[in-house]
Amino acid sequence: MRLSLSVAGRLIGCALLALQATSDAYGSSGMSSGVYNSSMMAVQRERQEKIKNCARLYPSFDSGSMTYAGRDGRRHRCL
Repeated sequence: MRLSLSVAGRLIGCALLALQATSDAYGSSGMSSGVYNSSMMAVQRERQEKIKNCARLYPSFDSGSMTYAGRDGRRHRCL
């Protein structure tokens, strides 16, 4: 029984060391959060540009649904 606890302790120690190395390489989360944040910021920036352009083109533009009221009275998606 004592041998298996020793092996388990070593495995846990190795796992913690590997996690520490990953954390040091990519930051505290263990994942490359910088890349994730950059891509999310790019998506948000693109959405804001679409909203700004559609609002400029269509006075009836609704940013929540990304639609505007057309001349036919129906809502149309602003792309």
